[in-house]
Amino acid sequence: MHFRGRQGEPVCELVMDIPLNNVTLEKQGTGESSGGLSYVALLKDARGEVVKKFQDERAFNVPAEKVEGFKASHFIYTEHFELAPGPYTIVTAVLDGRGDRISTRKSSLKMPPAATILALSSITFVRSTKDREISSQETNPLIVGTKVISPEINPVISKIGAPALPFYLVVYPDKNSLEPPQLVMEFSRNGQVLGGGPVQLGEPDNDGRIPFFATVPLAPLDPGNFTLRFVAKQGTATAEETASFVLK
Repeated sequence: MHFRGRQGEPVCELVMDIPLNNVTLEKQGTGESSGGLSYVALLKDARGEVVKKFQDERAFNVPAEKVEGFKASHFIYTEHFELAPGPYTIVTAVLDGRGDRISTRKSSLKMPPAATILALSSITFVRSTKDREISSQETNPLIVGTKVISPEINPVISKIGAPALPFYLVVYPDKNSLEPPQLVMEFSRNGQVLGGGPVQLGEPDNDGRIPFFATVPLAPLDPGNFTLRFVAKQGTATAEETASFVLK
């Protein structure tokens, strides 16, 4: 996902979301179940050269009474860093340590240039939030006030288990413009626009950014493929971002 730093520099947020129900657990004599996973992510530029590499491995020892909860949870890895403008490809691979299985994915990202003109961040669906720690870095774009966002990637949501889907984005106004920015939302299902309109924005923070939180109520919606589209306007400038989710 892409964001903007305090000086207008492009900031990339790498997010890996690994469902733990796919991790093989083996029962041990202690009554616990153990397993593990390892992952690697390669960030490549337009020439196919690796500009960043991320890798690690995690071991899990799960008490018998917590196996069900473990299987229902996700391992979320996030990393933020400055990244030069341009197109990139991200190749990820995850290995199930005990099951001898591997999963791979390839995705693309285009980082915008450093700028001070009107812009929007990527739209972040929120899985959960936690309290900010003393060691949390100020440059982390997923820190909002006293909370840190745990994002959800390409969410597939069941109406039974979730009454609403929260999301977050940031408006970066042009500080040289005398006009306040405006934000318009459009909501569509299976390509058909269901509605939309202007949304109320708060005041810019000390760095000139306007964070925006909202939720999509799921109860009145029929299952389908949904898209959120936001268009920011300030004077003659516009900026646009979209994000999608599936409701079952």
